[in-house]
Amino acid sequence: MKPRKSLWAQIVRPRNPKIYVKPKLDNWVKHHKTKAPAAGDLKRILLKLRKDGRFYQALQVYEWMRKKGIYKLSSSDYAVQFNLICKVRGRSAAVHYAKNLPKQARNDKTYGKLLRCYVDPRSGYIHSIHRGPLFPLPKMKELGFALSPRPFNEIMRFNASKPAHVLEVLAELKKSGVSPDNDSYRICISSFGLKYDLDGMERMLREMETQPHIVMDWCTYAVVAEF
Repeated sequence: MKPRKSLWAQIVRPRNPKIYVKPKLDNWVKHHKTKAPAAGDLKRILLKLRKDGRFYQALQVYEWMRKKGIYKLSSSDYAVQFNLICKVRGRSAAVHYAKNLPKQARNDKTYGKLLRCYVDPRSGYIHSIHRGPLFPLPKMKELGFALSPRPFNEIMRFNASKPAHVLEVLAELKKSGVSPDNDSYRICISSFGLKYDLDGMERMLREMETQPHIVMDWCTYAVVAEF
């Protein structure tokens, strides 16, 4: 039996969310007399576990990989771990994880996942990061996170049907000292458009046109024209 099939059969096929994965990985290594399974095999298992909503088991696999120290984890891997930790253990655990990230992983991908932890999944409301007791945004700068509009834009897209929430995220972006980019304003304009709020659209467009760092392009006017 191929090692990949055996490992897949032990972890994925049982479809039992209560299975403890780490011992199975250790036993696989011991049985096959190797350091660890191929990274590609584990990534396929991770993808399936996440797709099936088995977040706790996916997190176990990532933690096992980190402990082994022989896998080269990308920024995307760290960002996925953020998401899993937030789902399984909550915001405070995700913040603790952020404090121990390697410097090269402190970028807008991982920051975006942390920011998503502050979004209420029921209402889409983003809890204030500046006033929040868990992780004030200035601390994130102190830890060396590379801040950019990208993670804020992701949250605004998540709230696109709720202009009030979109504006709140835009305000948080500005407070962080990051300038909104073209995408930020386009999301705001589109959000107002979804509610047929022409005044809101015009207000956002005027603000965008006055920003010295913004270069107006046809994409923005195309968004306006849709409504």
